Amino acid sequence: MTNILIHLLMALLPLFSSVQPSGESQINLTAKAQEALTFCQQNDMNTDFCLLVDMGIHSGKNRIFIYQFNSDSVLSKGLCSHGCCSGAWGGDD
Repeated sequence: MTNILIHLLMALLPLFSSVQPSGESQINLTAKAQEALTFCQQNDMNTDFCLLVDMGIHSGKNRIFIYQFNSDSVLSKGLCSHGCCSGAWGGDD
């Protein structure tokens, strides 16, 4: 399963820009990445990288990040949409 995820992420890399987030976003990502690394280590999971999504960032801005643990940096970032729960697709409710 881990190999499938790694290959999927590598296939998605060209879809993301490679620019680093700035300011507070970088601090929050670093803290969340540290939590993710600890979780992965405790559960014997892959510790190469993780996907972080900040749903607090507007959907028109980059809010999904591929974080590389060994370099402690954002490898790529991109846009990420969200579901509509029980509402109609495209609605604002």
